[in-house]
Amino acid sequence: MPEREIIKGKLELLPKVFYKQDSLAVAPALIGCVFETNKDGIITSGRITETEAYPGDDAASHVYKRKPTPRTKTQYLEGGRLYVYQIMGLHLMTSVVVGDKNTADVVFIRSLEPLDGIAAMKQRRKFSGDTLQKLASGPGTLSEALGISKGDNGVIVYEATSLVRIYRDPAYFAKIKTGRRINLGIHGKGENEARIAVEREWRFFEADSKFLSKK
Repeated sequence: MPEREIIKGKLELLPKVFYKQDSLAVAPALIGCVFETNKDGIITSGRITETEAYPGDDAASHVYKRKPTPRTKTQYLEGGRLYVYQIMGLHLMTSVVVGDKNTADVVFIRSLEPLDGIAAMKQRRKFSGDTLQKLASGPGTLSEALGISKGDNGVIVYEATSLVRIYRDPAYFAKIKTGRRINLGIHGKGENEARIAVEREWRFFEADSKFLSKK
């Protein structure tokens, strides 16, 4: 499949004020947006197809009833920055901080449809397959495909000079569905707290997309 060309003039960089909203507003609004990185002069991008909302007062949040730690302190920054963390000592996960400073509210990016720089994405992932549906259709794989690193933790995404940016595509319409979030970290929480977190349909995804982590 040939690389898609994104006409930059038709995309609109999401402004700082967009990220002032809470995660339940931002998570569905990011579906259909274009997530772009510039690493060593190599542009890679993908259309966001799946997100999850994690408010700080939710039992599945990393900060729920806890004090800030070196890992989670980025969540307490003003909205419009990346929150990048590692799981199992291997995979990097990418979220976007939203809301006001000290709110600790994030939107988790679960999957992308590859657009620009597909050859570079494949190289980063050591991906030899022809089916692009698996190239960035998962939180760990999308971080790897876009070249997201630990050094991107806290990076601003709304400035034109940033090496990580998110754009709105006015010409693109996505039909959005909701569902329960996946693989929630709710160990050690009360039974009722865990039940409520599991039952919340705070996962948002493009209904007709083939580029999802899970249907």
